[in-house]
Amino acid sequence: MTRGKTKYPAQESRDWPAAKPPIGAGPGESPDHAGEMRDWGLRAVEACPTAIMVLGPKLRIRYVNPGFSKLTGYSLEEVEGKLPDFRRPGATIHELLAELKETVARGELWTCVFQNRRKDGSFYWERAVVAGHLDASGAVAGYVCSREDITDLHQAEAEMKFERSLLQGLLDALPDAIYFKDVNSRYLRIGRTMARDIGLKDPAEAIGKTDSDFFHPKLARAARLDELNIIRTGKPILDKIE
Repeated sequence: MTRGKTKYPAQESRDWPAAKPPIGAGPGESPDHAGEMRDWGLRAVEACPTAIMVLGPKLRIRYVNPGFSKLTGYSLEEVEGKLPDFRRPGATIHELLAELKETVARGELWTCVFQNRRKDGSFYWERAVVAGHLDASGAVAGYVCSREDITDLHQAEAEMKFERSLLQGLLDALPDAIYFKDVNSRYLRIGRTMARDIGLKDPAEAIGKTDSDFFHPKLARAARLDELNIIRTGKPILDKIE
């Protein structure tokens, strides 16, 4: 069925049985009301800025909204009937789709984060989330996928990871026992010198732990009181021998 330039998926097809009663029809509701609700649903999907993709039970593309075309540069006519372009290093598309089907069959959402390529050749990072569409019997009759451009988020996370690696490199190179804690006195990061002093091979082993995990209870309590005093007054403790 078409309205203007937008092509809508047919209500019934060989690979996506229609739900009976029609989607949207509840107790006491007529098929006309269900059809009206379906029409409103399609309009909402069209207006949604997020890329939406509808797949049949064989995971072939049946519909994409304008948000999809804006994100990827591809129209419905160019992708209809094709498999989605999910990617993951070391996995084939058929392995990913098998994982998708197994995940959705358990009633869970399937998520994939990957780098994709637009029609114009530009690259971007996206997060795809897939949910199952159930028929009246509760069987999976198709799939609905939302696709979001997360390029800025991915770049920010990469930059943060790089900055953390620089900080850890500095901590590891210093001969002093240096650490960072949160307001609950749990270690957030320590250097290799301190890790060695408290008997750890890897500084990451200290993350989330407190002095009570490494020192005598009396020393741990004293350190906690000092840290609470620093939090309360905002003043550092200087020249204290530990």
